[in-house]
Amino acid sequence: MTGSFARFIDAAHAHDISIHSIEASIGGELVYSAGAAGAGPHVPHRMYSVSKSFTALAVLSLAHEGRLRTSDLLMDHFPEMRPVDPLLEEATIAHLLSMRTPYARTTYVEAEGDWLESFFRASPSHRPGTLFHYDTSASYTLSALVERISGRSWEDVVRERVFAPLGLGDGMRMLRGPEGIGHGGSGLIARPRDLLVIAEMLNGAGERRGVRVLPPEVVDALTTRRADTAMLNWGSSLRAGYASQLWLPPGGGWMMFGLGGQIVYGDPNSRRAVVVTANAQACNAGDQRLATLLLDALEGGPFGDAPDAIAWPAPSHDPAHARSIRGTA
Repeated sequence: MTGSFARFIDAAHAHDISIHSIEASIGGELVYSAGAAGAGPHVPHRMYSVSKSFTALAVLSLAHEGRLRTSDLLMDHFPEMRPVDPLLEEATIAHLLSMRTPYARTTYVEAEGDWLESFFRASPSHRPGTLFHYDTSASYTLSALVERISGRSWEDVVRERVFAPLGLGDGMRMLRGPEGIGHGGSGLIARPRDLLVIAEMLNGAGERRGVRVLPPEVVDALTTRRADTAMLNWGSSLRAGYASQLWLPPGGGWMMFGLGGQIVYGDPNSRRAVVVTANAQACNAGDQRLATLLLDALEGGPFGDAPDAIAWPAPSHDPAHARSIRGTA
């Protein structure tokens, strides 16, 4: 196994990051595929914040059909939540899509209920549209909007609009929040191979192998830069900009990025698509470190040959901690 992906896997393991699967394609043709035992490209995997990009696709699809406008005031779609702080009254759907809400952090506490209501009851810290702050409650609120406008579940909407036209969706499901709303900020479970196919479709401006899935205007709206992320104090590879619930890497292309090292990457110019699933939580800021390692690998030349299987990283052993055990089992 030689090439940039071999170095990527070795570097990840050196940081105690487990790579569960990695696949890459160029021009829609699979060029690299490997997975760890029990967690390969065909095994459904929780994708965490990759979910946000699919929530954005649902919102932008509805906007393309004229069922909402991204310039709409959020409160016009949730009038029952009034009265709210005057700063929240100014927030538009576009502000939520670009993480430029009036909040400096996610408004809900995961162990508590009322995730949706928390977005309308928290105290804003600044005017919407002025600052980028990563906010999963914004994505959850957008999920509620999708379900409200469509009259269907997040899972049904995304399956019908994105997965099904490509013949995908086996093993795909969406976890729900405490109110029963699809957790469009973190709850997507899907097969990595399906996400690679979807990345190829997005690289093709909504079309793959002659199948039109999304209007090109929707893909353009998804990937157009909306927010400046240069002031982020975490994730150096995430400071080049933000589109609609989608990161824009410094070297071009786009990136969906989820907790623990879940990454979907695409670049229409090079026609490359890559999906990585992982568990990076044993490493401090491991998911952000993994994103940087992957982007470095994509600049490092040929991917190399894929191994038959990716080994789980062996834990380091310090003989000083060993102790003798006597007895019988």
